[in-house]
Amino acid sequence: MYQQDDRDIRAERAAQKLEPRHAMLLRCRLPGGGDHPPPQWKAIDKFAAENTIYGSIRLTNRQTFQFHGILKKNVKPVHQMLHSVGLDALATANDMNRNVLCTSNPYESQLHAEAYEWGEKISEHLLPRTRAYAEIWLDQKTGRHYGRRADPRPDLSAA
Repeated sequence: MYQQDDRDIRAERAAQKLEPRHAMLLRCRLPGGGDHPPPQWKAIDKFAAENTIYGSIRLTNRQTFQFHGILKKNVKPVHQMLHSVGLDALATANDMNRNVLCTSNPYESQLHAEAYEWGEKISEHLLPRTRAYAEIWLDQKTGRHYGRRADPRPDLSAA
């Protein structure tokens, strides 16, 4: 997650002697690539439309998406929404492992499926072993490390 200012209105605000319009950028962690059921995308799109300055998500060249223009009041709710659909933003910024990239279509062949499975395993292995993410963003005070997926997540595979 990063703090950013709206570059589109930066010069205009400076000319008016106003401070920059600050908001947050949040990158989602998508282990293995882009195989995600419709309920996830619907929740993500709905949140972006209703809770970001720009009303949209941005796809990246790192097989993930970002929310741009999240106001301070919506920072915790975006983490909680991602968690509710089985996603998170753990280890997506700063000086640590980022997304693990691999094939995004595990159904193309057995080899693609194996690569996808290994991508998920490597991503999970490289996660930080900390409860801080769950404590800060999800209000979870007890339990095992978040990186081991000890927290219950919804099963969206049948959706």
